[in-house]
Amino acid sequence: RRRHTRYISVTGVQTCALPICAELDYRSPARYGDTLLIDTVVSDLSAASMTFAHVVKEKASGRVIVEGSARLASTDGNGKVKRLDKTVVAVLQSGADKESLNG
Repeated sequence: RRRHTRYISVTGVQTCALPICAELDYRSPARYGDTLLIDTVVSDLSAASMTFAHVVKEKASGRVIVEGSARLASTDGNGKVKRLDKTVVAVLQSGADKESLNG
């Protein structure tokens, strides 16, 4: 588990996040040399977890290569789930409000 643990630093507050679910839907192939754009938004946020939705597109055509999401649980570094820090929640919500939190 430790090798899959990610540390997220938001405004100086470090949060340990463990991936609990990841999904990918491949839509079309990418080729070596393609320039890809990755769009990421916070699609869901709860007291102890966050979900990021990703869309990868080919830059020139806008063709969708892959869509996916990753749900991360906030942990204490030893794998025990803990609530997200209020500062982290505020920053994630402010970014999500600009996009599409829960919808």
